[in-house]
Amino acid sequence: MSQQKDPIKDPKIPPGTYRTSDTIITLYDVDTKNIMKAKSQTEVIGYVTFDDNREDNNRGPATDFVSKVYKNRFITWVGAVKDSDANNRDQVLIYDISSNSSMVERQPFVRCANTHQTALAIDELNYNHEEYTISFWVWNDKMKEGRGFMLDPRISVNN
Repeated sequence: MSQQKDPIKDPKIPPGTYRTSDTIITLYDVDTKNIMKAKSQTEVIGYVTFDDNREDNNRGPATDFVSKVYKNRFITWVGAVKDSDANNRDQVLIYDISSNSSMVERQPFVRCANTHQTALAIDELNYNHEEYTISFWVWNDKMKEGRGFMLDPRISVNN
């Protein structure tokens, strides 16, 4: 009788699987305690760090962060709290991604806060950086309070 392998301990990557060209942009290290006290946009920016799954980026604030995404590929924005553990029920929910250009096409979603939002990069910007707006909601469980915020990072689309 042959011994079966545990797929959790011995995962197999399917043949022909390559790294994704979709982009995941993360609102990383959202400081849910201090952001609730923010009185200005400058303070809000100081309590959120951005990162993505592209190799050309390092974590950084919204003012300096540019995601280079691929045309006709998906972009997903995800919120992540700074201090996550079993006792922390804080949340970062993204409820809107908006842009004044045609660089992204929103994917249909229920108009409510979600842990992530998805769009499709549809325009070739030739590395021109364009701002877009992320509207997100932060819940601080200890304070039993939530509050909405907006940030304007940049994006550029290539082939």
